[in-house]
Amino acid sequence: MKLFVLAAFSLLPILPPQSAVDTHTLEFIILNDDQTQTVEVEHGDFLFSAPTFTPRDNVVLTAWYDDEALTQWHDFDVPILASKTLYAEWRYRGTSVQPATLRASEVGERFASETMTLYFDLYEPLAYQVRYQWQAARVTEQQFEDIGGATLPSFSPYRNGRFQYRLEYKVPLYNDANLVVGSIPYYTAPIIIEIYGQQTYTLPIVLASFFALFLLVYYFQKKRAIYFDVAGGQPMPPEKFHVGEDTSLLPKAKKKGYRFVGWYYDKDYEFPFKGNRMPLKSMRLYAKFKPTLKK
Repeated sequence: MKLFVLAAFSLLPILPPQSAVDTHTLEFIILNDDQTQTVEVEHGDFLFSAPTFTPRDNVVLTAWYDDEALTQWHDFDVPILASKTLYAEWRYRGTSVQPATLRASEVGERFASETMTLYFDLYEPLAYQVRYQWQAARVTEQQFEDIGGATLPSFSPYRNGRFQYRLEYKVPLYNDANLVVGSIPYYTAPIIIEIYGQQTYTLPIVLASFFALFLLVYYFQKKRAIYFDVAGGQPMPPEKFHVGEDTSLLPKAKKKGYRFVGWYYDKDYEFPFKGNRMPLKSMRLYAKFKPTLKK
């Protein structure tokens, strides 16, 4: 009977060994993003590319790695024999990559002043300590100039005419101790917009500038007076000087029976007058005397 059973088993076909796991799970993680994806792959099959993630305008996705430190590059040409986690990260676009794009609040190329706003949707996990500067240039030029005060992620163009706008954003540069040691400038692709209807303030500004200049000249050309307190001596009329004029040669005070010692800023004669230039405002000086010695 035993011989019969053994003979029967010997006639069964020899089957190949089966894997303990039929499928494997590949988890794709972007280290500085909240997006993750998982893919099921049959044992021994190939996965030639990573799943698609939602793109970001100002960053690009690095290669995929087998370790979280991003040192072991993953080879998609190798068959999948076990479950694993793959890692990547977003990095800012370099100069060799297509620049990031701007988002406009309205569609078109011609807008009334301050009715359209440009936005730059910077990827938040990478936005820490980023500095912004909006720039403009004429359509026929490539030399962009900074727009004063436009240092936010959004900007509403107000200058009449057809111009191209772009945003410069500076990304902090860290050292090994995670301290900011500098910054790297990046630029968005320019967008061309025509603005109309902005009220021009050129004439009022010019007139106000001339008026302010006139007041400034009048203010500095007007003479300031030095008043003399002679402490009972012979009265002296005030003398007038332009601002900055030399005042070192002042007249001497006279008082019968006394000898003039000098001029002082205060009545107590603690601060002698040493000025060489007339200040911005009038002032009063005090004469100091000493009795004349009798023979």
